[in-house]
Amino acid sequence: MKKIIYISILGLLILVACSDDNEIKTNTVKENKVASFDDYFDFLNTETDGNVLAQSVSTPLSNEAFMVSSSIKGDRAPLDLKVENKTISFKKHQYSVSAKRSYSNKNIDDLSEIFGNNFNIEATSNLIAAKKIKTINSSVSINSSATSTASGSVESVYIPNVIRAQFSGLENDKIVVGSEIIWNIDNQNENGVVISFEYDPLSQIEENIVNQKADNLLKGITTEDDGIYTITPKDLMEFPENAIITIYVARAGFGISTNTNGEDYSLAGVTAKVADFHIKK
Repeated sequence: MKKIIYISILGLLILVACSDDNEIKTNTVKENKVASFDDYFDFLNTETDGNVLAQSVSTPLSNEAFMVSSSIKGDRAPLDLKVENKTISFKKHQYSVSAKRSYSNKNIDDLSEIFGNNFNIEATSNLIAAKKIKTINSSVSINSSATSTASGSVESVYIPNVIRAQFSGLENDKIVVGSEIIWNIDNQNENGVVISFEYDPLSQIEENIVNQKADNLLKGITTEDDGIYTITPKDLMEFPENAIITIYVARAGFGISTNTNGEDYSLAGVTAKVADFHIKK
């Protein structure tokens, strides 16, 4: 699953969307505007003629790393991304015969200007242009509407602020029931925050843990972007005692633009904090 997009968070999203064996859980939320766990994967896996994904990922040992991934139908250079006066181009690509698509990835020193902003996106056959909307009256949710112009349809999309998360209430550096995940609130993000827990037997140090659970397990919830989530017994109950799990805290925005040829091109932004912990139940 991860052979095309090499960062862990997108691999996680694709894994959940494509697997029937993973357990997916979604909390009850106060507002219907918060995306469900399934919604996140549906909109990030929407098939379009071309797509560009801006990514920000951080770990407890590193600051944000920015990357852009791009793909397009056919064997040709993927879509470039233009944000205001900055253009990110892809000179090299890999072509998948089975998917009949071309793919490319690129590390970027700094792409912070795309996060925490609302954009109008327009697409041509080789470029997605994201132009900042100077006045933001309200945030734009996943199911935003497009407007028609002479060059096709223009979609407005809000890419949430870079997420910065911390973990408190640990017990000897282990995650326990009652531990808290605390992050910077983005009041314009109506899609909520995804919190996922992943167990991989290959990541375990103790053999007896693998003997207890030899299969991968991925669980997740969505919650409002209110800045705090408390670990519950249900979050940990299916993982072996002292197992190492990876916790993802992520939020995203997504929009599609249609050009005059009727081709759909999507722009998405995903920001995530990723951390590994032993658990204690």
